[in-house]
Amino acid sequence: MIQRVQTLFMLLAIGGITAMYLTPIGAFTADNHHYVLSIYGIKDEAGVPFPEVVSSNFVYIPLAVALILTIYAIFQFGRRKTQMQVNKISIVLMLVSAFLMALFLKNAGDMMPERHIGFGVAFFMPYLCILLLVFANRAIKKDDDLVRSVDRIR
Repeated sequence: MIQRVQTLFMLLAIGGITAMYLTPIGAFTADNHHYVLSIYGIKDEAGVPFPEVVSSNFVYIPLAVALILTIYAIFQFGRRKTQMQVNKISIVLMLVSAFLMALFLKNAGDMMPERHIGFGVAFFMPYLCILLLVFANRAIKKDDDLVRSVDRIR
């Protein structure tokens, strides 16, 4: 049921989660060196990984699970309650990933004295995806209410 509005919201959320894997969380300038912080770790402008003081492994795991669950929710269009529950779990995982990204950015920034921090696109993307999933749940609830009202008329 791709033509449903909730499916479009979930597809946009999937695109947002995918964009988090491709865009940086933030950037640092310390001691005239530019470092880019992504989900995969910290690298300088030449692409050389920063010594692993801060591990980024815990950041992308909730994102991957949220991505898989959101894709699963799209195909649960016949079971609206299941679809809403799966979306709620994805929302919680997105909140966890947003918290972990903020923690990762803070810890990476604390390692570097005399730094200037810039936030990347991936830092704000979980909040957009949460909003899209909330809109999808509202549309699913509207559909459920419509089906229940038609069942009452019969």
